[in-house]
Amino acid sequence: MELQNESDERRLMAREVQVYTSTSHTWRDAVFSAETRYRPCVYVARLSVRIDKKMPEEDREALQETLLRILDERLKVDFKRMIEDTEESDGFLETGALNKLSDRFSRYVERAVKRFSLKQWEIGID
Repeated sequence: MELQNESDERRLMAREVQVYTSTSHTWRDAVFSAETRYRPCVYVARLSVRIDKKMPEEDREALQETLLRILDERLKVDFKRMIEDTEESDGFLETGALNKLSDRFSRYVERAVKRFSLKQWEIGID
């Protein structure tokens, strides 16, 4: 089999990685908190959002669904891509890769909370 170009070679050399998530979340008064662990990485993504206590229940549920989807789906895909594309060792990513993930996570959450006119939220990847 002859390779057409360098990208074909890289694609063949790229490893296929499975990323597994485990997520926990809770509501305490008007604060929604969630964290997701991404295996085989050692990292945990965390978020916390404070809502107005007068927010309708259906909006509250929609916000929760949206934020959990970010953690369980969008960020999972990003972690998978970063693990496959970088020199990951023992579950740790390169510093630049982790910074990119944090930036994406921040943008995802910022877009999600904007719809609900929320100003106070925090995210982090540890």
